[in-house]
Amino acid sequence: MEYAEIKENDIVYDLYAGAGTISIYMSDKAKHVYAFESVEPAVRDAQKNNELNSVKNVSYFLADLNKSFLPILSHFKIPKPNIIILDPPRSGMNPKTVKDLLSLKPEKIVYVSCNPATQARDIQLLCENEYELIKIKPVDMFPHTFHIENVASLRLKK
Repeated sequence: MEYAEIKENDIVYDLYAGAGTISIYMSDKAKHVYAFESVEPAVRDAQKNNELNSVKNVSYFLADLNKSFLPILSHFKIPKPNIIILDPPRSGMNPKTVKDLLSLKPEKIVYVSCNPATQARDIQLLCENEYELIKIKPVDMFPHTFHIENVASLRLKK
């Protein structure tokens, strides 16, 4: 939340949304959150979580993020985002997804990762083009193991 700096009129995309944890958490700050997930049962769980939490401003979409998700945006007339939050699997983002992000040009990207190596690869692709890395912070959520979560904040270059 700190890295996203969401304002009340912001349109937020949550990529790799899972059961909607991040989407729901961010929803009270944003105008609307559009969440994209490739696992159909997770989308159903996310929609149920919306109901259980009385969240009205989060919409979930089944989307294969190994392919371009831009056709979904066009089909459903989803507005462009100010902020994109993403939490991909250990393999990181597909190059097509990186290309989609670069074409959307959100002001901010917050990249949460459980694999710093693939996160570094993806951030390099974003920073070679339109973005600059502002800050990055490891979070030890799994003490006494080598696993960490890593959160990065990127901004569109001026």
